[in-house]
Amino acid sequence: MNDSVFLIFGSITILFLLFIIFRAFLKIRVCALCASVGLTWVALLTLYRLNLFNNPLLIALLIGNSVVGLYYLVEKKISEKFHVFRLPFFLTLLLVGYSLIGIFDFAEIASSIVLVLGLWGVFGLMYFYRNNSRFKSSVSHIIDCCKNW
Repeated sequence: MNDSVFLIFGSITILFLLFIIFRAFLKIRVCALCASVGLTWVALLTLYRLNLFNNPLLIALLIGNSVVGLYYLVEKKISEKFHVFRLPFFLTLLLVGYSLIGIFDFAEIASSIVLVLGLWGVFGLMYFYRNNSRFKSSVSHIIDCCKNW
């Protein structure tokens, strides 16, 4: 069978069930779905680097799932005052995920790195001046961007 999507979906399903079982018996705290997807793309990325798997699009989709999962996990765990950093944090995760695939040269992403670093700086200034009357409204809008939509 040469249906890589089916095999990968099957692998994720089996890993998911195994992680559910491990959670029950070993009392470990891990999201079974996140661990299954993460382990799958790490394995596929390794196979890709060894030229044994040739579907970087599927790896990228799985890494994207992990990026979003990690984003939501961190968002849930941190204080709301740090939600002002949503955009630079998400773009940083996205850039790291993209970099994992490794089908680029540094010059291709250099401008994106500069943009992300600049955003961290701008949003950092907004965070530190969040109680200033000039910035308070803007910071509130940024923090509220994902609420009540």
